[in-house]
Amino acid sequence: MDVQDDSLRFEVSGKGPRWARTAWVMRSSGDIYMPAAAAGNETTVFLCAGFDNEPILRVHRHVYVRTSWVRREFPKCADIADLIERKIKGSQTNATAGI
Repeated sequence: MDVQDDSLRFEVSGKGPRWARTAWVMRSSGDIYMPAAAAGNETTVFLCAGFDNEPILRVHRHVYVRTSWVRREFPKCADIADLIERKIKGSQTNATAGI
């Protein structure tokens, strides 16, 4: 999916790599994408998403998956998905269009 055309980027301040502190919101659907690595091994999460025919975003060699899918498929990471959604919904001011 092309993040430049239909997305808003949200970045949380803090330590760690920028990509790991970034989430994406698709304007057309409202879906929120979080770093796959937040749910476990990035490659494993990527392969699971592919098996489920789940849409992903690839940005600068990192994979982002929908928070709704993470919540369903990786229940132990549901709190991370919830936190990301709350931060985005609570702070629309940190959004930047595209990449």
